[in-house]
Amino acid sequence: MTNTSYLWIILALVSVIYTLILKLFIFPRLTRTARKVLLGLTIFELFLSAYYLLPWPNSPFWNWFLDMNSEKNLAAIFSASQLMLTGVLAGYHAFAHQRWIRAYWGFLAIAFLLMGIDEYYMLHEPFFKKWEYIYAGVGMALFLSSAATFWFAHRHRITLFALIIGGLGLMGTGGLLIEIFVYWKGCYGYLQPWDDGCSRLQVFEEFLEMGGVSLVLIGLLDYAQRLAPPLSLKWGRLIAASGVLWAALLGAQTFFIPALEYRWLAQPAHTSYQTVPLELQGYRVNPAQITAETDKLHITLYWQADTRLTNQYGISTHLLTYPEINSMTQNDILEVYPPHQAWLPGQTVKQIVELPIPAELPRNTSYWLTLTLWQRPWYEHLTLNIRTSDLELVTPDTVILQTIPAYP
Repeated sequence: MTNTSYLWIILALVSVIYTLILKLFIFPRLTRTARKVLLGLTIFELFLSAYYLLPWPNSPFWNWFLDMNSEKNLAAIFSASQLMLTGVLAGYHAFAHQRWIRAYWGFLAIAFLLMGIDEYYMLHEPFFKKWEYIYAGVGMALFLSSAATFWFAHRHRITLFALIIGGLGLMGTGGLLIEIFVYWKGCYGYLQPWDDGCSRLQVFEEFLEMGGVSLVLIGLLDYAQRLAPPLSLKWGRLIAASGVLWAALLGAQTFFIPALEYRWLAQPAHTSYQTVPLELQGYRVNPAQITAETDKLHITLYWQADTRLTNQYGISTHLLTYPEINSMTQNDILEVYPPHQAWLPGQTVKQIVELPIPAELPRNTSYWLTLTLWQRPWYEHLTLNIRTSDLELVTPDTVILQTIPAYP
């Protein structure tokens, strides 16, 4: 029996146990609307989990778009929208209670709204391993404040706080405990092969995170419908519309807004390559000069492919002295979201690069900011020669984006 078969069996057991708990202990206590919403969320989460374990070798777009462990796709938009809706519902409750209880709902709202933003925009990435401690601290604060609010003010709301505390527990199990285990197994890494016994363990991480948020969301929805007065149809539609609007905005961030940014904000580059149908349309650099306060340059690249791509590509950005051509700092980026094979023909894809500026960088001079594209795997140094470009070249495979002055 293969590792994938074992994972299927485990997922099936988890699904059956989860469904039985919902059916026997949760569904009978919920309003009709809350039951319908929870059923829909659960079916969708199980669908994403099953799809994640299935091999789809000829569907690169759908493999990315429905991948629970990828970024900027439908699964990420769904997770971010769930978190955002939970925060909005908690904010709604913050206006219906006495002051100290209002503070609890406000804290719950802010925490879930921030998690909804972070889920899509990955704001925790710069913190590297520290983000686990940050999330653990926030999770513990949410757990303790929920337990205290239940005990001192809402002991009669057993269903509500069972869903909130149980949901937080599932989120913590998936987002922290299982993720730490996956890291420990070495399943992350740019060169990590897609291994049935490793990478697909993340299905449980994502399923528990999504399921936990669903329980908190449903608890808040059910509570809102039991208040006196209950959640009105008008407010319910407004709250639902906020989730749909957030999902649409995030989808536009991936598929539509980069093209508008390129048209109105970017410097044109029009750099094409000899062996791949890939073009660097334009770029932005912020700041455009280096001062004593500058610790990094933020480079935004806008790419487009004429046809479907079959490989992954990496980029190298350098700050070069000239005319002697020495690299003073660099950053190598090994992946982009969406991955290259998932790009739609004609789609403009935005890629953000941060180039660190060393404190000892000589000043009162200028540097070339350069870009090189190469085909992965990176260790084979398969750099791609440029066919045409509006910009000046350093070598046949490296383009000068712009000259960056450095001041004291």
